[in-house]
Amino acid sequence: TEKEPWLQAAIDRFHKSGAATYQGKAIRIQPDSNGSLSLVDSILSGQVKPVAWSPASVIELNQLIDGWHKKYPGQQITNTTDAQPLVKSPLVFAIWEDRAQILLNHYKSIDWPTLHDAMPRKWADIGGPAEWQLVKFGQTSPAESNSGLLTILLMAYAFSQKQRNLTVNDVTSPGCFSYLDAFESAVTAFGHSSGTYLTRRVFVSGPSSYDIVATDENLVLTNQDIVKRAGLPK
Repeated sequence: TEKEPWLQAAIDRFHKSGAATYQGKAIRIQPDSNGSLSLVDSILSGQVKPVAWSPASVIELNQLIDGWHKKYPGQQITNTTDAQPLVKSPLVFAIWEDRAQILLNHYKSIDWPTLHDAMPRKWADIGGPAEWQLVKFGQTSPAESNSGLLTILLMAYAFSQKQRNLTVNDVTSPGCFSYLDAFESAVTAFGHSSGTYLTRRVFVSGPSSYDIVATDENLVLTNQDIVKRAGLPK
C-alpha cells in the first residue's frame, strides 16, 4: 500500500500508451494493494495468483520462496536473479514535534536504547506534561505488514548490538523477548498495512494514542501536508 499512489500513476500511463495492446487485444493491469506479509499467505494458499508481485522488501520475497519450498518440495515459484528494488526508503521514527523535543532534552538522542528506557515511563518522568501520561508507541503488525516486521527486526538488532548477521539464538533469547516486550506493550493498536496506518489510525487518533511511530520515511514526508490541513500538532 505504501507504493500504491505512484504505482497506480504508472499503470494509468501504461494503459494510455501504445504498449497496452498485444495482437490487437488490450492489456489491462488489475492492481491489488495489501500488506506484504498478508499477500505472502494469500499467494501460498492459492487465494491470490499474481502475474507480478512487488513486496515491500526482500524479506517477504524470501518468506514466499521458503514457504513455497516447504509446501511444494523441489518446485520454484519465482526467479530472484533478475529481481530489482523499485525504490528504497528507510524505516524511521515519526514523532510529534513537542514529544521529540522532550525526548531530546532528556536523552540527547532518539534511538532504540533511549526509547527502550522511555517506554515503561510516564512523560512526567522525563520532563513532559503529566497529562500526556505513558509514553506510547505505534507500529503495524509484524505478522501482516513489512514495516511492523522490520520494526521488531531492528529491535532485535539493537538488543544484540549487531548491524548484520542476526541469528536464531539472538532472537530467541529471553533477554531479546523482554527487550521487544517493552516496546510492544506500549503499542496502543497495531496497524494492518504500512501505507494506510498513518492516515487511518495515527492521524485520526493523534498524539493522545500515538507518541512515537515506526514507519517508512517516504510516508512521513508524503503525509506532512495532511497533518497541517488537519490542524494536528507537528
